[in-house]
Amino acid sequence: MVVRCEDMDFDLKIDELRISGYAVIENLFPVETIDRIRQAFLPMLEHVKSRETGLAKEEWVTCVPALAATSISTATR
Repeated sequence: MVVRCEDMDFDLKIDELRISGYAVIENLFPVETIDRIRQAFLPMLEHVKSRETGLAKEEWVTCVPALAATSISTATR
């Protein structure tokens, strides 16, 4: 289900943005769109990882923890 404007508490999201610098809007994009973006991104990520051979895997995970988590969740899909 994609979120609709009438379902969103914009005042709350604006407060979250002011307090933390970001606001999460769940279900903004359909899962299929996120999957397509991810599939297009992964080859580019692999290219950069292969180019940056000076970084050990542990260093890569330390430098980019969000991407490391993505790689782990991919393996379990």
